Amino acid sequence: NKGKNENLLSEIFIPVNETNTEEKVLQLAQQLVNDIRAEKVSFPRVAQQFSQSAGSANGGMLGWVQVGQLAPELDQAVANVQPGGITD
Repeated sequence: NKGKNENLLSEIFIPVNETNTEEKVLQLAQQLVNDIRAEKVSFPRVAQQFSQSAGSANGGMLGWVQVGQLAPELDQAVANVQPGGITD
């Protein structure tokens, strides 16, 4: 994959299910993002506590992801964030 654009990404995945409605998940996610941006908590700590992704134990680390591998809306969000930044 030499020469292809990649981004080093981490994630916090909170699923919508019977007990976590979309509204509850969105409220929690926005509060977590606000707390991380205000430096009240660290991203890795929030990922370990709240994320339900496979990388949650590693602070949400996804690793290197090629541009175009994610869903279009996620690729767009990643394209618009500065290094070290966080997207909604």
